[in-house]
Amino acid sequence: MEHTMKNSKIEQLIHQDTALKQALGDPRVTRRDFLAFAGAMGLSTAMGSALWSGRALAATPKRGGHMVSGLNDANTGDSLDCGLFNATYMICVSRAFRDSLVNVGQDNSMEPALAESWEASADAKVWRFNIRQGVEFHNGKSLTTGDVVASINKHRGEDTTSYAKGVFSGISDVRVDGNAVVVELADGNADAPALFTDYHFNIMPSKDGVAESLSDAGTGPYLLKEYNPGVKTVLERNPNAWHPDGGALADSHEVLAILDDTARQSALISGSVDVINRPALKGIARLKKVKGVNIVDVASNLA
Repeated sequence: MEHTMKNSKIEQLIHQDTALKQALGDPRVTRRDFLAFAGAMGLSTAMGSALWSGRALAATPKRGGHMVSGLNDANTGDSLDCGLFNATYMICVSRAFRDSLVNVGQDNSMEPALAESWEASADAKVWRFNIRQGVEFHNGKSLTTGDVVASINKHRGEDTTSYAKGVFSGISDVRVDGNAVVVELADGNADAPALFTDYHFNIMPSKDGVAESLSDAGTGPYLLKEYNPGVKTVLERNPNAWHPDGGALADSHEVLAILDDTARQSALISGSVDVINRPALKGIARLKKVKGVNIVDVASNLA
Protein backbone atom coordinates (compact mmCIF):
# COMPACT_ATOMS: atom_id res chain seq x y z
CA MET A 1 0.00 0.00 0.00
CA GLU A 2 2.80 2.41 0.85
CA HIS A 3 4.56 1.66 -2.42
CA THR A 4 1.35 2.32 -4.35
CA MET A 5 0.83 5.64 -2.64
CA LYS A 6 4.38 6.73 -3.37
CA ASN A 7 4.00 5.87 -7.01
CA SER A 8 0.74 7.81 -7.08
CA LYS A 9 2.41 10.85 -5.55
CA ILE A 10 5.33 10.63 -7.96
CA GLU A 11 3.00 10.45 -10.94
CA GLN A 12 1.04 13.42 -9.61
CA LEU A 13 4.20 15.48 -9.17
CA ILE A 14 5.41 14.71 -12.68
CA HIS A 15 2.01 15.44 -14.16
CA GLN A 16 1.53 18.74 -12.36
CA ASP A 17 5.02 20.21 -12.51
CA THR A 18 6.20 21.10 -15.99
CA ALA A 19 9.76 21.83 -14.85
CA LEU A 20 10.13 18.37 -13.29
CA LYS A 21 8.70 16.75 -16.40
CA GLN A 22 11.14 18.60 -18.64
CA ALA A 23 14.12 17.77 -16.42
CA LEU A 24 13.23 14.07 -16.35
CA GLY A 25 12.81 14.02 -20.12
CA ASP A 26 16.06 15.84 -20.93
CA PRO A 27 18.79 13.30 -21.87
CA ARG A 28 21.47 15.85 -20.95
CA VAL A 29 20.41 15.91 -17.28
CA THR A 30 22.42 13.56 -15.05
CA ARG A 31 21.17 11.99 -11.81
CA ARG A 32 23.31 14.41 -9.79
CA ASP A 33 21.92 17.39 -11.71
CA PHE A 34 18.36 16.21 -11.18
CA LEU A 35 18.77 15.61 -7.43
CA ALA A 36 20.20 19.11 -7.03
CA PHE A 37 17.32 20.53 -9.05
CA ALA A 38 14.73 18.56 -7.06
CA GLY A 39 16.31 19.71 -3.78
CA ALA A 40 16.11 23.32 -4.89
CA MET A 41 12.39 22.77 -5.44
CA GLY A 42 11.98 21.56 -1.86
CA LEU A 43 11.83 17.82 -2.50
CA SER A 44 13.64 15.40 -0.20
CA THR A 45 16.57 13.37 -1.50
CA ALA A 46 14.45 10.22 -1.16
CA MET A 47 11.67 11.69 -3.29
CA GLY A 48 14.15 12.97 -5.87
CA SER A 49 15.77 9.53 -6.06
CA ALA A 50 12.36 7.89 -6.46
CA LEU A 51 11.50 10.23 -9.33
CA TRP A 52 14.81 9.50 -11.05
CA SER A 53 14.42 5.73 -10.53
CA GLY A 54 10.98 5.91 -12.11
CA ARG A 55 12.47 7.58 -15.16
CA ALA A 56 15.17 4.90 -15.44
CA LEU A 57 12.61 2.12 -15.15
CA ALA A 58 10.39 3.68 -17.81
CA ALA A 59 13.36 4.13 -20.13
CA THR A 60 14.46 0.48 -19.89
CA PRO A 61 13.24 -1.29 -23.03
CA LYS A 62 11.69 -4.74 -22.78
CA ARG A 63 12.92 -7.52 -25.04
CA GLY A 64 10.90 -10.24 -26.70
CA GLY A 65 7.60 -10.61 -28.49
CA HIS A 66 6.45 -10.17 -32.07
CA MET A 67 6.11 -6.70 -33.58
CA VAL A 68 4.04 -5.74 -36.62
CA SER A 69 4.56 -2.46 -38.45
CA GLY A 70 2.48 -0.92 -41.22
CA LEU A 71 4.51 1.36 -43.49
CA ASN A 72 3.71 3.34 -46.60
CA ASP A 73 5.95 4.05 -49.58
CA ALA A 74 6.38 0.46 -50.81
CA ASN A 75 6.20 -0.93 -54.33
CA THR A 76 6.17 -4.35 -55.98
CA GLY A 77 9.16 -3.16 -57.98
CA ASP A 78 11.27 -2.60 -54.85
CA SER A 79 14.65 -4.31 -54.65
CA LEU A 80 17.27 -5.19 -52.04
CA ASP A 81 19.73 -3.15 -54.13
CA CYS A 82 20.46 -0.27 -51.74
CA GLY A 83 21.67 1.92 -54.59
CA LEU A 84 18.10 2.07 -55.86
CA PHE A 85 16.36 2.93 -52.57
CA ASN A 86 14.09 5.95 -52.84
CA ALA A 87 11.29 5.25 -50.37
CA THR A 88 10.69 4.83 -46.64
CA TYR A 89 9.76 1.14 -46.63
CA MET A 90 13.03 -0.17 -48.06
CA ILE A 91 15.12 2.26 -46.04
CA CYS A 92 13.58 0.90 -42.82
CA VAL A 93 13.92 -2.74 -43.91
CA SER A 94 17.55 -2.30 -44.91
CA ARG A 95 18.40 -0.68 -41.58
CA ALA A 96 16.97 -3.74 -39.85
CA PHE A 97 19.13 -6.39 -41.53
CA ARG A 98 22.15 -4.41 -42.76
CA ASP A 99 24.57 -1.95 -41.18
CA SER A 100 26.53 1.12 -42.23
CA LEU A 101 30.05 2.22 -41.37
CA VAL A 102 28.74 5.13 -39.32
CA ASN A 103 25.40 5.80 -37.62
CA VAL A 104 23.62 9.03 -36.78
CA GLY A 105 22.93 9.34 -33.05
CA GLN A 106 19.77 10.76 -31.52
CA ASP A 107 21.58 14.07 -31.11
CA ASN A 108 22.64 13.94 -34.80
CA SER A 109 26.27 13.22 -33.91
CA MET A 110 28.29 10.59 -35.77
CA GLU A 111 28.49 7.25 -33.93
CA PRO A 112 30.57 4.13 -34.65
CA ALA A 113 28.90 1.23 -36.44
CA LEU A 114 30.94 -1.22 -38.52
CA ALA A 115 33.71 1.36 -38.30
CA GLU A 116 34.79 1.31 -34.65
CA SER A 117 36.67 4.57 -35.02
CA TRP A 118 38.14 6.89 -37.61
CA GLU A 119 40.76 9.58 -37.98
CA ALA A 120 41.66 12.11 -40.66
CA SER A 121 44.77 13.70 -42.06
CA ALA A 122 45.44 17.33 -41.17
CA ASP A 123 43.85 18.53 -44.42
CA ALA A 124 40.82 16.19 -44.01
CA LYS A 125 41.51 14.63 -47.41
CA VAL A 126 42.52 11.17 -46.18
CA TRP A 127 40.28 9.27 -43.77
CA ARG A 128 41.13 5.99 -42.07
CA PHE A 129 38.17 3.90 -40.89
CA ASN A 130 39.07 1.12 -38.45
CA ILE A 131 36.76 -1.80 -39.20
CA ARG A 132 35.13 -3.74 -36.38
CA GLN A 133 36.56 -7.23 -36.02
CA GLY A 134 34.67 -10.48 -35.32
CA VAL A 135 31.49 -9.46 -37.17
CA GLU A 136 29.71 -12.05 -39.31
CA PHE A 137 27.18 -11.72 -42.08
CA HIS A 138 23.99 -13.70 -41.57
CA ASN A 139 25.27 -16.41 -43.93
CA GLY A 140 28.27 -17.05 -41.68
CA LYS A 141 30.81 -15.15 -43.78
CA SER A 142 33.15 -12.93 -41.76
CA LEU A 143 33.08 -9.22 -42.53
CA THR A 144 36.30 -8.12 -44.24
CA THR A 145 37.79 -4.81 -45.25
CA GLY A 146 37.33 -6.01 -48.84
CA ASP A 147 33.57 -6.12 -48.29
CA VAL A 148 33.66 -2.52 -47.10
CA VAL A 149 35.70 -1.37 -50.11
CA ALA A 150 33.33 -3.17 -52.50
CA SER A 151 30.30 -1.64 -50.76
CA ILE A 152 31.76 1.86 -51.20
CA ASN A 153 32.80 1.28 -54.80
CA LYS A 154 29.27 0.16 -55.67
CA HIS A 155 28.31 3.84 -55.63
CA ARG A 156 31.36 5.11 -57.56
CA GLY A 157 32.40 5.26 -61.19
CA GLU A 158 30.75 6.14 -64.46
CA ASP A 159 28.93 2.81 -64.75
CA THR A 160 27.26 2.81 -61.35
CA THR A 161 23.47 2.82 -61.29
CA SER A 162 23.36 4.02 -57.68
CA TYR A 163 21.24 7.03 -56.82
CA ALA A 164 24.03 7.96 -54.39
CA LYS A 165 26.60 8.44 -57.14
CA GLY A 166 26.71 12.17 -56.42
CA VAL A 167 27.19 11.62 -52.69
CA PHE A 168 30.35 9.58 -53.29
CA SER A 169 31.65 11.50 -56.31
CA GLY A 170 34.22 13.31 -54.16
CA ILE A 171 36.03 10.05 -53.33
CA SER A 172 39.16 9.63 -55.44
CA ASP A 173 40.47 6.37 -53.96
CA VAL A 174 39.50 3.59 -51.55
CA ARG A 175 41.99 1.00 -50.33
CA VAL A 176 42.63 -1.58 -47.63
CA ASP A 177 45.31 -0.98 -45.01
CA GLY A 178 45.42 -3.86 -42.53
CA ASN A 179 42.16 -3.84 -40.55
CA ALA A 180 41.31 -0.39 -41.84
CA VAL A 181 39.82 1.10 -44.98
CA VAL A 182 41.44 4.30 -46.21
CA VAL A 183 39.27 6.74 -48.13
CA GLU A 184 40.98 9.50 -50.07
CA LEU A 185 38.98 12.57 -51.10
CA ALA A 186 39.59 14.97 -53.96
CA ASP A 187 39.06 17.85 -51.53
CA GLY A 188 39.21 18.08 -47.76
CA ASN A 189 35.94 17.41 -45.95
CA ALA A 190 35.72 17.62 -42.17
CA ASP A 191 32.30 15.93 -42.30
CA ALA A 192 33.36 12.95 -44.42
CA PRO A 193 32.06 10.32 -41.92
CA ALA A 194 28.55 11.66 -42.55
CA LEU A 195 28.78 10.43 -46.16
CA PHE A 196 28.62 6.88 -44.85
CA THR A 197 25.33 7.44 -43.02
CA ASP A 198 23.51 7.93 -46.33
CA TYR A 199 20.57 5.49 -46.51
CA HIS A 200 21.81 4.13 -49.84
CA PHE A 201 25.02 2.97 -48.22
CA ASN A 202 24.78 -0.56 -46.78
CA ILE A 203 27.67 -2.89 -46.07
CA MET A 204 27.17 -6.06 -48.13
CA PRO A 205 29.16 -9.25 -48.66
CA SER A 206 31.32 -9.22 -51.77
CA LYS A 207 32.57 -11.72 -54.31
CA ASP A 208 35.61 -11.14 -56.51
CA GLY A 209 35.70 -7.52 -55.36
CA VAL A 210 32.07 -6.77 -56.27
CA ALA A 211 29.34 -6.10 -53.72
CA GLU A 212 26.50 -8.63 -53.79
CA SER A 213 23.74 -6.03 -53.96
CA LEU A 214 20.83 -8.49 -53.87
CA SER A 215 22.16 -10.59 -51.01
CA ASP A 216 19.84 -11.11 -48.05
CA ALA A 217 22.89 -11.57 -45.79
CA GLY A 218 23.59 -8.46 -43.77
CA THR A 219 25.25 -7.84 -40.41
CA GLY A 220 22.26 -6.07 -38.87
CA PRO A 221 20.26 -6.82 -35.71
CA TYR A 222 17.64 -8.80 -37.64
CA LEU A 223 17.83 -11.73 -40.06
CA LEU A 224 15.86 -11.31 -43.27
CA LYS A 225 13.63 -14.41 -43.35
CA GLU A 226 11.08 -13.41 -45.99
CA TYR A 227 10.95 -10.59 -48.48
CA ASN A 228 7.92 -10.04 -50.71
CA PRO A 229 8.36 -6.66 -52.48
CA GLY A 230 5.47 -4.29 -51.96
CA VAL A 231 3.68 -6.74 -49.66
CA LYS A 232 5.59 -7.71 -46.52
CA THR A 233 8.95 -8.46 -44.94
CA VAL A 234 9.57 -10.90 -42.09
CA LEU A 235 12.56 -10.41 -39.80
CA GLU A 236 13.91 -12.44 -36.88
CA ARG A 237 16.34 -11.44 -34.17
CA ASN A 238 19.99 -12.03 -35.06
CA PRO A 239 21.35 -14.26 -32.26
CA ASN A 240 24.92 -13.26 -33.17
CA ALA A 241 24.38 -9.51 -33.23
CA TRP A 242 27.56 -7.52 -32.60
CA HIS A 243 25.70 -4.38 -31.55
CA PRO A 244 26.68 -2.92 -28.14
CA ASP A 245 23.02 -2.50 -27.12
CA GLY A 246 22.32 -6.18 -27.77
CA GLY A 247 20.72 -5.68 -31.15
CA ALA A 248 17.02 -6.18 -31.79
CA LEU A 249 14.44 -5.74 -29.03
CA ALA A 250 11.64 -7.82 -30.58
CA ASP A 251 12.13 -11.53 -31.25
CA SER A 252 10.54 -11.06 -34.64
CA HIS A 253 9.24 -8.19 -36.73
CA GLU A 254 6.76 -8.26 -39.60
CA VAL A 255 6.75 -5.16 -41.80
CA LEU A 256 3.58 -4.79 -43.86
CA ALA A 257 3.16 -2.49 -46.84
CA ILE A 258 -0.02 -0.47 -46.22
CA LEU A 259 -0.09 2.37 -48.70
CA ASP A 260 -3.47 3.92 -47.93
CA ASP A 261 -3.41 6.39 -45.02
CA THR A 262 -6.88 5.44 -43.78
CA ALA A 263 -6.16 1.71 -43.95
CA ARG A 264 -2.90 2.19 -42.07
CA GLN A 265 -4.61 4.18 -39.34
CA SER A 266 -7.46 1.66 -39.07
CA ALA A 267 -4.96 -1.19 -38.73
CA LEU A 268 -3.36 0.59 -35.78
CA ILE A 269 -6.67 1.32 -34.06
CA SER A 270 -7.88 -2.27 -34.53
CA GLY A 271 -4.64 -3.70 -33.17
CA SER A 272 -3.68 -5.42 -36.42
CA VAL A 273 -0.37 -3.56 -36.30
CA ASP A 274 1.67 -2.10 -33.46
CA VAL A 275 3.30 0.77 -35.33
CA ILE A 276 2.53 2.90 -38.37
CA ASN A 277 4.43 5.73 -39.99
CA ARG A 278 3.27 9.02 -41.45
CA PRO A 279 -0.33 9.15 -40.23
CA ALA A 280 -2.49 11.53 -42.23
CA LEU A 281 -2.60 14.94 -40.56
CA LYS A 282 -6.39 14.90 -40.62
CA GLY A 283 -6.41 11.63 -38.67
CA ILE A 284 -4.05 12.61 -35.86
CA ALA A 285 -6.80 14.17 -33.74
CA ARG A 286 -8.68 10.86 -33.80
CA LEU A 287 -5.57 8.85 -32.98
CA LYS A 288 -4.89 11.02 -29.94
CA LYS A 289 -8.22 9.88 -28.49
CA VAL A 290 -7.44 6.17 -28.85
CA LYS A 291 -6.29 4.57 -25.60
CA GLY A 292 -2.81 3.12 -25.81
CA VAL A 293 -1.80 5.00 -28.97
CA ASN A 294 1.27 7.22 -28.67
CA ILE A 295 2.08 9.73 -31.39
CA VAL A 296 5.80 10.42 -31.73
CA ASP A 297 6.95 13.40 -33.75
CA VAL A 298 10.69 13.25 -34.43
CA ALA A 299 13.11 14.48 -37.05
CA SER A 300 14.13 11.50 -39.16
CA ASN A 301 17.75 10.35 -39.48
CA LEU A 302 16.86 8.04 -42.34
CA ALA A 303 15.50 10.20 -45.10
